[in-house]
Amino acid sequence: MTLNIANGIMIRMRLVRAPQPKKPKRKPLRALYLLLALIVSMAAMTANALRPLPNATFNFSLPAAATAEPVRLQWPLIGQAAIAADGYDILATHGGSNPLPTASIAKVITALCVLQKYPLSIGQSGPTLTFSKQDAALYQYQLAHNGSSIPVYEGSQMTEYDALQAMLIPSANNIADSLATWAFGSLDNYAIYANTFVLQHGLVKTHVGVDASGFDPSTTSSAADLAELGLIARSNSVLMSIVAKKSAYISNIGTVTNYNTSLGIGGINGIKTGNNDQDKGALLFTANLVAAGKTIAISGAVMGQSSLQDALTASVALVQSIGANFESYTYVRKGQVIGTATTAWGTGVPIRAESAAQLLRWKGYAITTTKTIHPTAASKPTSVGALEVVAGPIQTSVTVALDATASGPNYWWRAMRL
Repeated sequence: MTLNIANGIMIRMRLVRAPQPKKPKRKPLRALYLLLALIVSMAAMTANALRPLPNATFNFSLPAAATAEPVRLQWPLIGQAAIAADGYDILATHGGSNPLPTASIAKVITALCVLQKYPLSIGQSGPTLTFSKQDAALYQYQLAHNGSSIPVYEGSQMTEYDALQAMLIPSANNIADSLATWAFGSLDNYAIYANTFVLQHGLVKTHVGVDASGFDPSTTSSAADLAELGLIARSNSVLMSIVAKKSAYISNIGTVTNYNTSLGIGGINGIKTGNNDQDKGALLFTANLVAAGKTIAISGAVMGQSSLQDALTASVALVQSIGANFESYTYVRKGQVIGTATTAWGTGVPIRAESAAQLLRWKGYAITTTKTIHPTAASKPTSVGALEVVAGPIQTSVTVALDATASGPNYWWRAMRL
Protein backbone atom coordinates (compact mmCIF):
# COMPACT_ATOMS: atom_id res chain seq x y z
CA MET A 1 0.00 0.00 0.00
CA THR A 2 1.45 3.45 -0.92
CA LEU A 3 0.67 6.72 0.80
CA ASN A 4 1.48 10.19 -0.59
CA ILE A 5 2.52 12.46 2.15
CA ALA A 6 3.37 16.11 1.95
CA ASN A 7 6.91 17.21 1.00
CA GLY A 8 6.90 14.54 -1.58
CA ILE A 9 7.71 11.86 0.67
CA MET A 10 6.14 8.68 -0.31
CA ILE A 11 5.83 6.04 2.29
CA ARG A 12 5.09 2.48 1.36
CA MET A 13 3.26 0.64 4.03
CA ARG A 14 2.59 -2.99 4.25
CA LEU A 15 -0.63 -4.31 5.59
CA VAL A 16 -0.27 -7.18 7.86
CA ARG A 17 -3.27 -9.31 8.90
CA ALA A 18 -3.93 -9.65 12.53
CA PRO A 19 -3.08 -13.10 13.81
CA GLN A 20 -6.08 -15.58 13.83
CA PRO A 21 -6.79 -17.49 17.01
CA LYS A 22 -5.59 -21.11 16.84
CA LYS A 23 -8.22 -23.89 16.68
CA PRO A 24 -7.78 -26.62 19.31
CA LYS A 25 -6.32 -29.87 17.96
CA ARG A 26 -8.87 -32.81 17.61
CA LYS A 27 -7.91 -36.05 19.39
CA PRO A 28 -7.66 -39.03 17.07
CA LEU A 29 -10.93 -41.12 16.94
CA ARG A 30 -9.20 -44.33 16.01
CA ALA A 31 -8.37 -45.28 19.55
CA LEU A 32 -11.93 -44.67 20.61
CA TYR A 33 -13.27 -46.88 17.85
CA LEU A 34 -10.86 -49.60 18.79
CA LEU A 35 -11.90 -49.42 22.41
CA LEU A 36 -15.55 -49.60 21.51
CA ALA A 37 -14.92 -52.54 19.22
CA LEU A 38 -13.02 -54.32 22.00
CA ILE A 39 -15.85 -53.75 24.46
CA VAL A 40 -18.44 -55.07 22.02
CA SER A 41 -16.30 -58.10 21.21
CA MET A 42 -15.74 -58.95 24.85
CA ALA A 43 -19.45 -58.60 25.55
CA ALA A 44 -20.26 -60.88 22.63
CA MET A 45 -17.70 -63.45 23.76
CA THR A 46 -19.02 -63.37 27.31
CA ALA A 47 -22.59 -63.82 26.09
CA ASN A 48 -21.44 -66.73 23.89
CA ALA A 49 -19.59 -68.30 26.79
CA LEU A 50 -22.73 -68.13 28.92
CA ARG A 51 -24.92 -69.91 26.35
CA PRO A 52 -26.10 -73.44 27.29
CA LEU A 53 -23.73 -76.12 26.12
CA PRO A 54 -24.85 -78.06 23.03
CA ASN A 55 -26.08 -81.66 23.40
CA ALA A 56 -23.68 -84.53 23.17
CA THR A 57 -23.74 -87.17 20.45
CA PHE A 58 -24.65 -90.68 21.63
CA ASN A 59 -23.21 -93.79 20.05
CA PHE A 60 -24.30 -97.17 21.38
CA SER A 61 -22.53 -100.49 21.05
CA LEU A 62 -25.18 -102.90 22.33
CA PRO A 63 -24.60 -106.65 22.56
CA ALA A 64 -26.06 -108.94 19.92
CA ALA A 65 -29.59 -109.98 20.92
CA ALA A 66 -30.71 -113.60 21.10
CA THR A 67 -32.83 -114.82 18.22
CA ALA A 68 -35.86 -117.10 18.49
CA GLU A 69 -34.97 -120.76 18.87
CA PRO A 70 -37.01 -123.87 18.07
CA VAL A 71 -38.66 -125.06 21.28
CA ARG A 72 -38.54 -128.74 22.17
CA LEU A 73 -41.83 -130.00 23.54
CA GLN A 74 -43.32 -133.44 23.97
CA TRP A 75 -46.49 -132.95 21.97
CA PRO A 76 -49.18 -135.67 21.75
CA LEU A 77 -49.09 -137.71 18.56
CA ILE A 78 -52.72 -137.00 17.68
CA GLY A 79 -55.28 -134.29 18.37
CA GLN A 80 -54.27 -130.77 19.33
CA ALA A 81 -52.56 -129.13 22.26
CA ALA A 82 -51.44 -125.73 23.50
CA ILE A 83 -49.55 -124.25 26.43
CA ALA A 84 -49.61 -120.80 28.02
CA ALA A 85 -47.97 -119.15 31.00
CA ASP A 86 -48.95 -116.34 33.31
CA GLY A 87 -47.42 -113.17 31.90
CA TYR A 88 -46.48 -114.85 28.62
CA ASP A 89 -49.90 -115.70 27.15
CA ILE A 90 -49.82 -118.54 24.59
CA LEU A 91 -46.35 -120.08 24.36
CA ALA A 92 -46.91 -122.70 21.66
CA THR A 93 -49.65 -124.67 19.91
CA HIS A 94 -49.73 -127.99 18.05
CA GLY A 95 -52.10 -129.91 15.83
CA GLY A 96 -54.36 -127.18 14.48
CA SER A 97 -56.89 -124.83 15.98
CA ASN A 98 -60.31 -125.99 14.77
CA PRO A 99 -62.80 -126.07 17.66
CA LEU A 100 -63.47 -129.51 19.12
CA PRO A 101 -66.05 -130.64 21.70
CA THR A 102 -64.76 -129.74 25.16
CA ALA A 103 -66.68 -132.47 26.99
CA SER A 104 -66.54 -131.87 30.76
CA ILE A 105 -63.93 -129.11 30.50
CA ALA A 106 -67.02 -126.95 29.85
CA LYS A 107 -67.65 -127.17 33.61
CA VAL A 108 -64.72 -124.79 34.20
CA ILE A 109 -66.67 -122.11 32.32
CA THR A 110 -69.77 -122.98 34.37
CA ALA A 111 -67.84 -122.62 37.63
CA LEU A 112 -66.30 -119.28 36.61
CA CYS A 113 -69.67 -117.87 35.58
CA VAL A 114 -71.41 -119.03 38.78
CA LEU A 115 -68.60 -117.66 40.94
CA GLN A 116 -68.76 -114.38 39.06
CA LYS A 117 -72.46 -114.04 39.87
CA TYR A 118 -72.28 -115.60 43.34
CA PRO A 119 -68.68 -115.12 44.50
CA LEU A 120 -67.22 -117.09 47.39
CA SER A 121 -64.13 -116.64 49.52
CA ILE A 122 -62.00 -119.49 50.80
CA GLY A 123 -63.86 -121.18 53.64
CA GLN A 124 -67.33 -119.98 52.61
CA SER A 125 -70.11 -122.42 51.69
CA GLY A 126 -72.40 -119.91 50.02
CA PRO A 127 -76.18 -120.19 49.53
CA THR A 128 -78.02 -123.49 49.75
CA LEU A 129 -79.58 -125.03 46.66
CA THR A 130 -82.83 -126.98 47.09
CA PHE A 131 -83.21 -129.40 44.21
CA SER A 132 -86.47 -129.52 42.27
CA LYS A 133 -88.34 -132.18 40.38
CA GLN A 134 -86.55 -130.95 37.25
CA ASP A 135 -83.18 -131.47 38.95
CA ALA A 136 -84.16 -135.01 39.87
CA ALA A 137 -85.04 -135.58 36.21
CA LEU A 138 -81.59 -134.35 35.15
CA TYR A 139 -80.04 -136.97 37.44
CA GLN A 140 -82.18 -139.72 35.94
CA TYR A 141 -81.27 -138.58 32.42
CA GLN A 142 -77.56 -138.88 33.15
CA LEU A 143 -78.05 -142.34 34.68
CA ALA A 144 -79.91 -143.47 31.58
CA HIS A 145 -77.21 -142.12 29.22
CA ASN A 146 -74.20 -143.33 31.22
CA GLY A 147 -73.13 -139.80 32.09
CA SER A 148 -71.25 -138.98 35.28
CA SER A 149 -73.68 -137.94 38.00
CA ILE A 150 -74.40 -137.58 41.72
CA PRO A 151 -77.77 -138.62 43.23
CA VAL A 152 -80.26 -135.77 43.53
CA TYR A 153 -83.87 -136.00 44.70
CA GLU A 154 -86.64 -133.47 44.85
CA GLY A 155 -86.20 -131.52 48.06
CA SER A 156 -82.58 -132.54 48.68
CA GLN A 157 -80.10 -129.75 49.32
CA MET A 158 -76.49 -128.81 48.64
CA THR A 159 -74.47 -125.67 49.28
CA GLU A 160 -73.03 -123.71 46.38
CA TYR A 161 -69.52 -124.80 47.43
CA ASP A 162 -70.44 -128.48 47.56
CA ALA A 163 -72.17 -128.18 44.19
CA LEU A 164 -68.96 -126.74 42.74
CA GLN A 165 -67.03 -129.66 44.24
CA ALA A 166 -69.51 -132.19 42.86
CA MET A 167 -69.29 -130.62 39.41
CA LEU A 168 -65.49 -130.28 39.26
CA ILE A 169 -64.12 -133.30 41.15
CA PRO A 170 -66.29 -136.33 40.18
CA SER A 171 -67.53 -134.28 37.19
CA ALA A 172 -71.25 -134.66 37.90
CA ASN A 173 -73.09 -133.58 34.75
CA ASN A 174 -76.45 -133.22 36.47
CA ILE A 175 -75.01 -130.92 39.14
CA ALA A 176 -73.47 -128.68 36.46
CA ASP A 177 -76.86 -128.23 34.77
CA SER A 178 -78.70 -127.78 38.07
CA LEU A 179 -76.16 -125.25 39.36
CA ALA A 180 -76.34 -123.21 36.14
CA THR A 181 -80.15 -123.26 36.23
CA TRP A 182 -80.14 -122.16 39.88
CA ALA A 183 -77.74 -119.27 39.17
CA PHE A 184 -79.22 -118.03 35.89
CA GLY A 185 -82.83 -119.21 35.85
CA SER A 186 -82.49 -121.58 32.89
CA LEU A 187 -79.87 -123.23 30.71
CA ASP A 188 -80.79 -120.86 27.90
CA ASN A 189 -80.05 -117.86 30.14
CA TYR A 190 -76.83 -119.52 31.24
CA ALA A 191 -75.71 -120.01 27.62
CA ILE A 192 -76.24 -116.30 26.90
CA TYR A 193 -74.25 -115.34 29.99
CA ALA A 194 -71.47 -117.87 29.37
CA ASN A 195 -71.01 -116.97 25.70
CA THR A 196 -70.76 -113.30 26.65
CA PHE A 197 -68.21 -114.26 29.32
CA VAL A 198 -65.91 -116.15 26.95
CA LEU A 199 -66.04 -113.40 24.31
CA GLN A 200 -65.22 -110.77 26.92
CA HIS A 201 -62.10 -112.79 27.71
CA GLY A 202 -61.05 -113.09 24.08
CA LEU A 203 -61.91 -116.79 23.72
CA VAL A 204 -63.24 -116.33 20.20
CA LYS A 205 -63.09 -120.03 19.30
CA THR A 206 -65.12 -121.10 22.31
CA HIS A 207 -68.88 -121.61 22.17
CA VAL A 208 -71.16 -122.77 25.00
CA GLY A 209 -73.93 -124.99 23.74
CA VAL A 210 -77.19 -126.37 25.09
CA ASP A 211 -75.97 -127.61 28.48
CA ALA A 212 -73.59 -126.49 31.24
CA SER A 213 -71.83 -129.82 31.61
CA GLY A 214 -70.29 -130.38 28.17
CA PHE A 215 -72.01 -133.75 27.94
CA ASP A 216 -73.64 -132.50 24.77
CA PRO A 217 -71.02 -131.93 22.00
CA SER A 218 -72.41 -128.47 21.19
CA THR A 219 -69.92 -126.83 23.57
CA THR A 220 -66.67 -126.48 21.62
CA SER A 221 -63.30 -124.80 21.89
CA SER A 222 -59.71 -124.99 20.69
CA ALA A 223 -56.71 -126.09 22.72
CA ALA A 224 -55.32 -122.54 22.60
CA ASP A 225 -58.56 -121.06 23.94
CA LEU A 226 -58.64 -123.66 26.70
CA ALA A 227 -55.06 -122.85 27.67
CA GLU A 228 -56.16 -119.21 28.00
CA LEU A 229 -59.17 -120.37 30.01
CA GLY A 230 -56.78 -122.08 32.39
CA LEU A 231 -54.98 -118.78 33.02
CA ILE A 232 -58.34 -117.14 33.75
CA ALA A 233 -59.25 -119.94 36.16
CA ARG A 234 -55.93 -119.59 37.98
CA SER A 235 -57.02 -116.17 39.19
CA ASN A 236 -59.95 -117.65 41.12
CA SER A 237 -58.66 -119.04 44.40
CA VAL A 238 -61.86 -120.91 45.29
CA LEU A 239 -62.00 -122.76 41.97
CA MET A 240 -58.27 -123.60 42.13
CA SER A 241 -58.55 -124.89 45.70
CA ILE A 242 -61.26 -127.30 44.56
CA VAL A 243 -59.62 -128.64 41.40
CA ALA A 244 -56.36 -129.33 43.26
CA LYS A 245 -58.08 -131.93 45.46
CA LYS A 246 -57.63 -135.60 44.69
CA SER A 247 -60.80 -136.29 46.67
CA ALA A 248 -63.34 -134.37 48.71
CA TYR A 249 -66.18 -134.97 51.17
CA ILE A 250 -69.61 -133.68 50.15
CA SER A 251 -72.41 -133.52 52.71
CA ASN A 252 -75.13 -136.12 52.21
CA ILE A 253 -73.06 -137.68 49.39
CA GLY A 254 -69.79 -138.84 50.94
CA THR A 255 -66.25 -138.86 49.60
CA VAL A 256 -65.81 -138.34 45.87
CA THR A 257 -62.68 -138.93 43.80
CA ASN A 258 -61.11 -136.71 41.16
CA TYR A 259 -60.83 -138.15 37.65
CA ASN A 260 -57.70 -136.04 37.15
CA THR A 261 -55.11 -138.62 38.22
CA SER A 262 -52.27 -136.41 36.92
CA LEU A 263 -52.54 -134.18 40.00
CA GLY A 264 -49.20 -133.83 41.75
CA ILE A 265 -47.15 -135.15 38.83
CA GLY A 266 -44.69 -132.70 37.32
CA GLY A 267 -46.21 -129.83 39.29
CA ILE A 268 -49.75 -130.34 37.92
CA ASN A 269 -52.34 -128.81 40.27
CA GLY A 270 -55.56 -128.77 38.19
CA ILE A 271 -57.93 -128.36 36.43
CA LYS A 272 -60.42 -130.56 34.60
CA THR A 273 -60.72 -133.74 32.57
CA GLY A 274 -63.07 -134.20 29.66
CA ASN A 275 -64.32 -137.14 27.68
CA ASN A 276 -67.45 -137.84 25.69
CA ASP A 277 -68.28 -139.75 22.50
CA GLN A 278 -66.99 -136.91 20.31
CA ASP A 279 -63.79 -136.13 22.29
CA LYS A 280 -62.74 -139.28 24.09
CA GLY A 281 -59.77 -137.76 25.86
CA ALA A 282 -59.07 -134.17 26.91
CA LEU A 283 -57.45 -132.40 29.83
CA LEU A 284 -57.21 -128.75 30.78
CA PHE A 285 -54.24 -128.62 33.14
CA THR A 286 -52.39 -126.10 35.27
CA ALA A 287 -48.97 -126.58 36.77
CA ASN A 288 -46.34 -124.69 38.72
CA LEU A 289 -42.93 -125.19 37.14
CA VAL A 290 -39.56 -124.11 38.47
CA ALA A 291 -37.21 -122.90 35.74
CA ALA A 292 -33.99 -120.96 36.24
CA GLY A 293 -34.85 -120.66 39.93
CA LYS A 294 -38.23 -119.05 39.30
CA THR A 295 -41.75 -120.46 39.57
CA ILE A 296 -43.82 -120.21 36.41
CA ALA A 297 -47.60 -120.57 36.41
CA ILE A 298 -48.44 -122.80 33.43
CA SER A 299 -51.73 -123.63 31.78
CA GLY A 300 -52.33 -125.99 28.88
CA ALA A 301 -54.75 -128.25 27.14
CA VAL A 302 -54.68 -131.55 25.29
CA MET A 303 -57.70 -132.49 23.15
CA GLY A 304 -58.77 -135.20 20.76
CA GLN A 305 -56.96 -138.13 22.36
CA SER A 306 -58.06 -141.75 22.04
CA SER A 307 -58.99 -142.04 25.71
CA LEU A 308 -58.96 -140.05 28.93
CA GLN A 309 -55.90 -142.00 30.08
CA ASP A 310 -54.08 -141.04 26.87
CA ALA A 311 -54.94 -137.40 27.51
CA LEU A 312 -53.60 -137.63 31.07
CA THR A 313 -50.38 -139.35 29.94
CA ALA A 314 -49.83 -136.89 27.09
CA SER A 315 -50.40 -133.92 29.41
CA VAL A 316 -47.84 -135.12 31.95
CA ALA A 317 -45.24 -135.63 29.20
CA LEU A 318 -45.97 -132.18 27.79
CA VAL A 319 -45.72 -130.47 31.18
CA GLN A 320 -42.43 -132.17 31.97
CA SER A 321 -40.92 -130.93 28.70
CA ILE A 322 -41.81 -127.26 29.18
CA GLY A 323 -39.26 -126.13 31.76
CA ALA A 324 -36.16 -126.70 29.63
CA ASN A 325 -37.43 -124.13 27.13
CA PHE A 326 -37.14 -121.26 29.61
CA GLU A 327 -33.85 -119.56 30.40
CA SER A 328 -32.63 -116.78 32.65
CA TYR A 329 -31.35 -114.29 30.07
CA THR A 330 -29.02 -111.40 30.89
CA TYR A 331 -28.72 -108.89 28.08
CA VAL A 332 -26.41 -106.43 29.88
CA ARG A 333 -24.73 -106.57 33.28
CA LYS A 334 -24.86 -103.89 35.94
CA GLY A 335 -22.20 -101.29 35.14
CA GLN A 336 -21.57 -102.62 31.63
CA VAL A 337 -20.46 -99.97 29.13
CA ILE A 338 -23.01 -99.90 26.31
CA GLY A 339 -21.95 -96.77 24.46
CA THR A 340 -20.21 -93.39 24.50
CA ALA A 341 -21.51 -89.86 24.78
CA THR A 342 -19.24 -87.48 22.84
CA THR A 343 -19.48 -83.84 23.88
CA ALA A 344 -19.55 -81.02 21.36
CA TRP A 345 -15.97 -80.16 22.37
CA GLY A 346 -14.78 -83.70 21.68
CA THR A 347 -14.61 -85.39 25.09
CA GLY A 348 -15.99 -88.94 25.31
CA VAL A 349 -17.88 -90.21 28.38
CA PRO A 350 -18.88 -93.90 28.88
CA ILE A 351 -22.59 -94.79 28.99
CA ARG A 352 -23.27 -97.58 31.49
CA ALA A 353 -26.25 -99.69 32.51
CA GLU A 354 -27.15 -98.88 36.11
CA SER A 355 -28.54 -102.37 36.70
CA ALA A 356 -28.65 -105.73 34.97
CA ALA A 357 -31.17 -106.18 32.15
CA GLN A 358 -32.34 -109.69 33.01
CA LEU A 359 -35.54 -111.62 32.32
CA LEU A 360 -36.91 -115.15 32.22
CA ARG A 361 -37.07 -115.81 28.50
CA TRP A 362 -39.10 -118.36 26.61
CA LYS A 363 -36.60 -119.53 24.01
CA GLY A 364 -39.16 -119.24 21.24
CA TYR A 365 -39.11 -115.45 21.65
CA ALA A 366 -36.43 -113.26 20.05
CA ILE A 367 -34.91 -110.44 22.08
CA THR A 368 -35.55 -106.89 20.88
CA THR A 369 -34.36 -103.61 22.40
CA THR A 370 -35.55 -100.03 22.46
CA LYS A 371 -33.61 -96.98 23.70
CA THR A 372 -35.16 -93.85 25.13
CA ILE A 373 -32.53 -91.11 25.40
CA HIS A 374 -32.88 -87.65 26.93
CA PRO A 375 -30.72 -84.96 25.24
CA THR A 376 -27.94 -83.70 27.47
CA ALA A 377 -24.62 -81.90 27.15
CA ALA A 378 -22.96 -84.79 29.05
CA SER A 379 -21.03 -82.32 31.16
CA LYS A 380 -21.77 -84.14 34.44
CA PRO A 381 -22.76 -87.59 35.71
CA THR A 382 -26.49 -88.06 35.09
CA SER A 383 -29.17 -90.45 33.92
CA VAL A 384 -29.61 -90.12 30.18
CA GLY A 385 -32.53 -92.48 29.55
CA ALA A 386 -33.52 -96.12 29.57
CA LEU A 387 -32.89 -99.35 27.70
CA GLU A 388 -35.89 -101.63 27.31
CA VAL A 389 -35.31 -105.32 26.63
CA VAL A 390 -38.27 -107.34 25.32
CA ALA A 391 -38.88 -111.05 24.79
CA GLY A 392 -42.42 -111.55 23.49
CA PRO A 393 -44.77 -110.12 26.14
CA ILE A 394 -42.01 -110.12 28.79
CA GLN A 395 -39.95 -106.98 29.19
CA THR A 396 -37.53 -105.29 31.53
CA SER A 397 -36.09 -101.79 31.58
CA VAL A 398 -32.83 -100.45 32.98
CA THR A 399 -31.63 -96.89 33.45
CA VAL A 400 -28.57 -95.86 31.42
CA ALA A 401 -26.33 -93.13 32.75
CA LEU A 402 -23.08 -91.25 32.39
CA ASP A 403 -20.81 -92.20 35.28
CA ALA A 404 -18.09 -89.56 34.81
CA THR A 405 -17.70 -85.83 34.36
CA ALA A 406 -16.51 -84.75 30.94
CA SER A 407 -13.43 -82.51 31.08
CA GLY A 408 -13.82 -79.00 29.66
CA PRO A 409 -14.78 -77.02 27.84
CA ASN A 410 -12.54 -74.06 28.69
CA TYR A 411 -13.63 -70.45 28.45
CA TRP A 412 -12.09 -69.84 25.02
CA TRP A 413 -13.96 -72.81 23.52
CA ARG A 414 -17.19 -71.52 25.01
CA ALA A 415 -16.54 -67.98 23.86
CA MET A 416 -15.40 -68.75 20.31
CA ARG A 417 -17.91 -71.54 19.41
CA LEU A 418 -20.27 -70.90 16.56
